[in-house]
Amino acid sequence: AELFAGEGGFSNKVIEMLKDKVVILASEDFWADWDITEDSDFAFSLGWCGETDYVHLAPPCGTFSSARRSDEWGEVKVLRTAERPEGFGDPLAEEANLIAKRAAALCEKLIDRKRFFSVENPASSLLWELKSYKKLLQTPGVKCIELDQCAYGSEYCKPTKILTNAPWMFNVASRCRDLPPHRHVPLVGKVWDYRWGKLVWRTSLAAEYPEGLCSKWTAALGDWVSECWPK
Repeated sequence: AELFAGEGGFSNKVIEMLKDKVVILASEDFWADWDITEDSDFAFSLGWCGETDYVHLAPPCGTFSSARRSDEWGEVKVLRTAERPEGFGDPLAEEANLIAKRAAALCEKLIDRKRFFSVENPASSLLWELKSYKKLLQTPGVKCIELDQCAYGSEYCKPTKILTNAPWMFNVASRCRDLPPHRHVPLVGKVWDYRWGKLVWRTSLAAEYPEGLCSKWTAALGDWVSECWPK
């Protein structure tokens, strides 16, 4: 299952490639009005994590981004720093903290059941500095994987971290330096998004996983399933 899924690229690739091996329980945010900050939805999510075997989560990284700054590219309010990763009490940061904390609680639920999770955010995200995620990293069997999305077909380098106990994720970790020389589109400023007919930050366009990364994750999952449960 995939939470905070956006367009559900990973889930859709799993459905495409592994429809005879696995069952997807959710390829998006449960339903249109699902909100993990609501106690009832969070309680439902905990119960749901008591039934599934693997959940991939990508908590919204907007307020955790180290790209937030005021410069020639635009005015963006800084909501937290490396010294204060929890922020300064701004309502946007507090809401993001709650989402991150509850996402970590879902991971703990899966660990308790000896099931699997993966959490994705940019490598520079201050999410990784929160106590709940540092605690997850100290759990036996949990690793932090680093990769660059350009290695999987993205036009952006976008260094990315995956916190996970899923063994099939461990070897999907190619870096920019592993490739022949190539160019990246800088993740700065705004660009016109023809889908929505407005200017958007380039970082928002880079939020979607490249197809190559989804394919690698899915192939690794398929190999692991075949190895553990051969026909």
